[in-house]
Amino acid sequence: MKFIYIALLTTLILFLFIPIQAQAANCSGQVSDINFGTISVRSNVTNQTSGTLTVTCSGDLPSGVIGVCVGFGAGSGGAANSVNSPRNLRNQHNTALAYELRPTGNGAGNGTLNQVFVSMSPILGSTSVVIPIYADVVSDGVGLQTGLYQSVFNADSVTLHYGILSCDFIGEEGLVAPFTVQGTVSSSCEVDSTTLNFGSLMSVIAEPVDQLAQITVRCTDMTPFDLRLGLGNGSNVSSPVFREMTNTLGSIKYGLYQNSARTVPWGNTPETDLSAVGQ
Repeated sequence: MKFIYIALLTTLILFLFIPIQAQAANCSGQVSDINFGTISVRSNVTNQTSGTLTVTCSGDLPSGVIGVCVGFGAGSGGAANSVNSPRNLRNQHNTALAYELRPTGNGAGNGTLNQVFVSMSPILGSTSVVIPIYADVVSDGVGLQTGLYQSVFNADSVTLHYGILSCDFIGEEGLVAPFTVQGTVSSSCEVDSTTLNFGSLMSVIAEPVDQLAQITVRCTDMTPFDLRLGLGNGSNVSSPVFREMTNTLGSIKYGLYQNSARTVPWGNTPETDLSAVGQ
């Protein structure tokens, strides 16, 4: 029995001195999908949103600070130039909708997000840092098709390196899960017009005075629209050919027409409006 006890004790001591294999440090990234939702492409309309980048490091983390650099390329939608500004969302017909990813906030003053450096302090085997990402649609004007636009970022267009002092170094390569930037362009129209000016008129108007103004309608591609003109603010006006211009001394009757022969009035009813489709 004494011999067996010594053998077991020796085996236990040898087991205690077997080295345990340490798990190497590993860093990865996760970017949330960035969704603009419904996008209006009318001039001066703001379309902004945001997402997050989460960087996680785990394993046998060194003491001190771990430096991580995440780089962002153009995505599957491409970009206007080599510095990825602006990037593009694309629809099924490959039509481009320009947008920007920004590092510090929405708006043109916040630059373009091409890379971000993260300093991480290890905490007992694992640590994570969450960083906001901002996005702005920068296309201006309604000359686009409606529907879904998107760009996918995969391993070819988003990278991660860690164990470095800045983004100027290579370091160890980590993975960033794919993510998508997208939005849906809604039907939208813009209307502009020139001033209709009759000029100087005689106190007695013996015959019609003709003048021309131009109305411009811009709509998203294949969007049907009806253009109607109200009857103005003259009192008791019930016909588009007998509108009123007034001042403190009296009023002048006038009509608005869709043709120079003055046979097609332009008003606010189905019989007097103009229907068309955006191109």
